[in-house]
Amino acid sequence: FLMFLRNFRSIPINQTEGQSFPGKSKTGKHGRIVRNQTECDIIFPMVVRRMEKEELQEKIVHPEIVAEVEKKMLSESEFEDLALLFKMFADPTRLKVLKALFEREMCVGDLAVLLKMTHSAVSHQLASLKKTRLVRSRKDGKVVYYSLDDDHIEEIFQKALDHVRE
Repeated sequence: FLMFLRNFRSIPINQTEGQSFPGKSKTGKHGRIVRNQTECDIIFPMVVRRMEKEELQEKIVHPEIVAEVEKKMLSESEFEDLALLFKMFADPTRLKVLKALFEREMCVGDLAVLLKMTHSAVSHQLASLKKTRLVRSRKDGKVVYYSLDDDHIEEIFQKALDHVRE
């Protein structure tokens, strides 16, 4: 099934590969192309239907295992917070910022020079990281310094790096 998904090409409905239909796609806000609905959208809609309890009971093979694991599941909000944390770690630029801050507290200007980025781009990344409580800031006169919010962040980073290097 996963191979099917990987090989599935999203071709707009009623369109064959290589054909184009002028006027079907349009440019949306910020100049991005808004795509047509595809066969993939119909086969795999984004809406997830919750199964009824009766349907679920029919599918349980090992009820004791399900009950045991269910007790250890997280709340929806915890899963959402965890997903947001991993989303922050999913961007190479933010990872570079975090790595620099593992070494020492830095201001935006120094980070911009180190990472060869604009002041604005670094500020944008720091705002995202601060919003998700991965970094904190302190002001000293006119200069704002950034550092890790706590040691857990470096531990998560290091564990992931160890995994990648295996």
